Amino acid sequence: MRVALAQEFGGPDVLVTAERPDPVAAAGEVVIDVAYVDTIFVETQIRSGDFSEVFPVRAPYVPGGGIAGTVRTTGEGVDASWAGRRVIASVGFSGGYAEQAVVAAELLVPVPDALGLREAAALVHDGVTARSSRSTRCPPGSTPSPTTSRSLRASNRSAPFSWAGPREAPRGSH
Repeated sequence: MRVALAQEFGGPDVLVTAERPDPVAAAGEVVIDVAYVDTIFVETQIRSGDFSEVFPVRAPYVPGGGIAGTVRTTGEGVDASWAGRRVIASVGFSGGYAEQAVVAAELLVPVPDALGLREAAALVHDGVTARSSRSTRCPPGSTPSPTTSRSLRASNRSAPFSWAGPREAPRGSH
């Protein structure tokens, strides 16, 4: 299978197409035919070598943490009805920029028929951020503004929430 391999840390020019063996699902895992990968800003920071103390990634590696696609095969102990289903999943810190990826079955999220895989891929990480900010209690009259929550949450650190302050109507509005 083809992968996008980061040969070293740096800009987009460090990415090359490479061949890797097709993955095989072990017990409790599935292989997904990857259709879309969520490409978020923190991926560029990881690829550049930033946050090496937070993200356990060493070059060369296959970038990509969130994927959307169709379950190709199931490993032992996984309900065979997952095969052929459209799903999203997090593969961790690397491995998503590939034609196929192995994921623990417990991490699969089915994609409803009314939602495209491209749109679903955007929900793998950004949806988690939006959901967590929705459940955070804001002081009355304040607007939540998440800062660095995605990258810190990925490292299992808690991120402080900063507040944009009270909402004010724009001048000239009624």
